[in-house]
Amino acid sequence: MFACGNNSDNKLALSETGGLFSVRPKRDVEKALVPTRVRSIECRVVDVSMGPYHTAILKETGQVVTFGRNSEGQLGRGNCKPTTQPVPVREMQDRVTTMVQCGSTFTVVGTLENAIYLWGTRAVLPASRPTTQDGFSMSQGRRPTPGSAADRRKDPDFNFAAQEARG
Repeated sequence: MFACGNNSDNKLALSETGGLFSVRPKRDVEKALVPTRVRSIECRVVDVSMGPYHTAILKETGQVVTFGRNSEGQLGRGNCKPTTQPVPVREMQDRVTTMVQCGSTFTVVGTLENAIYLWGTRAVLPASRPTTQDGFSMSQGRRPTPGSAADRRKDPDFNFAAQEARG
């Protein structure tokens, strides 16, 4: 995978760490003016989405990886601690993921089961609905939570760009 542009919060994963206990990156890349290989992503990528401060990647294996700023829980770690290196979203490991999409401070993931998972801030999303079998709920900065993509399409207040899985 190649990336270029502003690398604030290491949203392009171009900065390299100096090791487990290192405070500063071994090589801090502020921006890349030409496409640059992302060494920390060494697999086939089938979908990628970038928000202003974070990135979500869907690997060929179905694994969702996020990196960049995590101030609103948009990386899906269950917390708001900064993590600039690519890390898999643990809560999504047992699901067949088909798409990823980043907003400014949230992430949306779609699955083969026609469910969507959302995490990050609620400021740009509609208020949570009561959870039902097909319903959805979301807590700011918490773990990914399910919802029905069909239900979301019926909601005129729910707008986000997403790639629809084709079978």
